[in-house]
Amino acid sequence: MSLSVIEYCCFILDTLFEVLCLCRIFSMKIWSTNHPLPVILTYMGLSTFFSYIFPDSITTLLLFPMSYLAYIIMYKKGYLETLIGYFLAYVYIIIIQDLFMMVFSRFNIESPKLQAVIGETGSISIGLILLLFVPVHKIYTAIMKSNLYIKCTLIDLALMLLMEILITKFTSIDATVMIPLLISFAIIVFISDYLIIEQQKTITKQQESLESYHTYEPMMDNLIKDIRRRQHDYANELNAIQMIACSYDDYASLSKALNEHIDAAARDFRQTDLIKLNMKVLSGFLYSKLETARKADKDIDFTIKNFDLSSNMPEYELIKVVGILTDNALEAVEPHDCIKIEIDSDNNRIIFTTINKGPKLTPELRANMVKVGYTTKTVTNSMTSKRGTGLANAKQLLDSYNGELYIENPPASGDTLIKFEFIV
Repeated sequence: MSLSVIEYCCFILDTLFEVLCLCRIFSMKIWSTNHPLPVILTYMGLSTFFSYIFPDSITTLLLFPMSYLAYIIMYKKGYLETLIGYFLAYVYIIIIQDLFMMVFSRFNIESPKLQAVIGETGSISIGLILLLFVPVHKIYTAIMKSNLYIKCTLIDLALMLLMEILITKFTSIDATVMIPLLISFAIIVFISDYLIIEQQKTITKQQESLESYHTYEPMMDNLIKDIRRRQHDYANELNAIQMIACSYDDYASLSKALNEHIDAAARDFRQTDLIKLNMKVLSGFLYSKLETARKADKDIDFTIKNFDLSSNMPEYELIKVVGILTDNALEAVEPHDCIKIEIDSDNNRIIFTTINKGPKLTPELRANMVKVGYTTKTVTNSMTSKRGTGLANAKQLLDSYNGELYIENPPASGDTLIKFEFIV
């Protein structure tokens, strides 16, 4: 079914208006888009071709995927970015056009040609003027940064308006009578979206937890083997202590040698306390970090004040933050140095602390450390994009679970120490 001249002119104006709306939404100039004229002409040509083959209702539905693909090419945005921008422009345009339809209904203007001419020119004129004042780009940016619920609400609203358009154009039903039904439908769709998103979140958390378990469960086996090996070395430790007693004649030298040996043995033994933690994935993860440190000729001194850990942060998320702090501490020290890790739990919150050699903190440095892109490490150009995101990511994760991150220089004699502690 061919389009009338007026309908086709309205279609052209609608397309151009939509293109200008998207330019404002994406904060782009029309000439900076990707081949705008060929893309628009191709889209219009295909739309005209389909209008001769299919009924108007089918052609109207086909316009959506065709225009969506055209805008992906033109604006060079991702699929989701284009979809959200497209639906935002669509909602903006349809709301303005609906206002004119309400005016026509109020003043009994029933002529289709008059409605088309006045409605099209009026809605585009008002729409373009409003685009100068409405911060559509900021609205778009806020929606893109928001959670899935906001995005789904926009999509549901756009689909509801599409149903209204189809009812108005291709049925004899008064669209205003259908508004309660459309609103009810939108509410049902939104509730369904909410339930699906929540279910998907639960499944994702379970999958990540299971992956963490499969990754670090073998580390627990290595920790158990390490403990068994130390049990076999117990007799050798006793022999070493006996030999120390035979090696010194004066009490001061003997006491110093025994204390040094026992301190080293106790520190080595405390590392086996990891197996006592109630969070087995965390135990295996920390043991893997200990093995990594040893391969780099570095050491970790663990002090576990509470073995019964409790937190509202899932274990698979917890090891991400623990890993960032531990990796940063190990990277900050030289071979043969040791970092200290303290683990505690109080009021259903975990307290995790790393202490290592580091810079003297200033208010500016403390604030910069949790900013994306900031790093105190020496980097090459190829590494720039990979550095400076660790602590920022850790802070973001902690914030999502109402956690806190503290950075300070603890009292120390000699080298300057830096302490990172999170509570979550």
